[in-house]
Amino acid sequence: MMTTKEEKRELLHRKWEEQIAECESSNMPVKEWCAVNGVNLNTFYARISALKKDKLKQSVQQTQEIVSLSVIQESGTTNSETVVPKVRPKENDVYR
Repeated sequence: MMTTKEEKRELLHRKWEEQIAECESSNMPVKEWCAVNGVNLNTFYARISALKKDKLKQSVQQTQEIVSLSVIQESGTTNSETVVPKVRPKENDVYR
């Protein structure tokens, strides 16, 4: 569940995405679109950068999941031997 701060950020990001899409579809140069719509040019580019960083952060968080593994010792070996373990996921783990 999102916090109020996260909800506000999500709404703000949607507004920025809409503005960027509107600028792109206007076929106007970015500088001109910003002047007509009262958006500072540096702010416009900063918003694009912030949105890219946020999307990258979200994708990294989604791919960095910890997966539980269990190591199975082969029969006939001792702990002092160098063995390449067979690694299997635990039964109750969910994978995408």
